[in-house]
Amino acid sequence: AIEQACSELNIEGKKLTLAIIGGSQGAKSINNVSAELIKEFSQELNLQVVFQTGKKNYDEVITLIKQIYPAWETDKNLVIRPYFDNMISVLKAADIVISRAGSLSLSEICASEVAPIIVPYPYAAANHQRINAKSLLEAGACIYIEDADLEPNVLRNTILELINHPIKM
Repeated sequence: AIEQACSELNIEGKKLTLAIIGGSQGAKSINNVSAELIKEFSQELNLQVVFQTGKKNYDEVITLIKQIYPAWETDKNLVIRPYFDNMISVLKAADIVISRAGSLSLSEICASEVAPIIVPYPYAAANHQRINAKSLLEAGACIYIEDADLEPNVLRNTILELINHPIKM
């Protein structure tokens, strides 16, 4: 199943893989911070990155990435698309996922045994994303980052913490 997922995404199954998912609409803060770190994730940390930008944010994200990492298109560690039809394959192939906290996203993440870094959308109706994320946090099942606290150093250090402590992952 993992081999099939990796082959669908055209990535290696034996490499540590980070999935970045802002939901089908994308997530501006997650996209922007991830775009800043994409070269570092791939080149310095040797992570494979599967990045769903959301359809309306794709061009903006690619423009940001090109400024930081002009050669991104030739980097075999990167799969960047507006949308993935088969989220199950993305999550099966991933070791770590950065995601919002919508109920469907969290259900899929919990079923996939991936290490989640959850950044709830702060303006969700009735604050439901924060509530969803906090219940996962209380169960010891995720790392929680407030949207307002999401910046490159925080995300880099969080990912390094997981890479350097496989048991925590």
